[in-house]
Amino acid sequence: MRYFNFAETKKIGKNGVKEVVAALKKRNTLEDFITINRQNNRLCGYDVEVLTKSKNNKGKRIYNYYGLEVKSDRHDVENFFIETVSQKESDKLGGFVTTTSDYLMYYFLKQRRLYIFDTKELQKWIAKMGVGYQQFPVRTPTGDSYYTTIGIAVPVKDLQEHSLTIDEFFAEIGNN
Repeated sequence: MRYFNFAETKKIGKNGVKEVVAALKKRNTLEDFITINRQNNRLCGYDVEVLTKSKNNKGKRIYNYYGLEVKSDRHDVENFFIETVSQKESDKLGGFVTTTSDYLMYYFLKQRRLYIFDTKELQKWIAKMGVGYQQFPVRTPTGDSYYTTIGIAVPVKDLQEHSLTIDEFFAEIGNN
């Protein structure tokens, strides 16, 4: 079983969100990025990490809002770690299964490689195909206790065809 440090894992996630938001801002298509955290209590009901909006494709001030979930990974680009159980001890389902985001962005920090998935399509894929992959437990200490996350390791090649390029992502949100 692998072990991860809670504070370090949280920092990796925060850095990943920051880098992804910075990359998306460069396109000048999305506006008003709001990072959701426990301090934004009024926004915590959204099960996403970032809320943003875009103008419609004619540039008018008619906005479409999008929830983005960002998964940051510090390992080499070989496998997506898809969390199916967030906390085994409390029987809490994983973020990939429960997120209500519009898009899930999986970001490999070392390589600065971003994969963008339509969340509903990815969730359907996990429900249908995920059972064929080996499950891995990961234990994370939190003070005097710990929690165990369970996920599947999916080779990038198995999901790559289901991801959007950044250009496809911006074309898709621009046409809504």
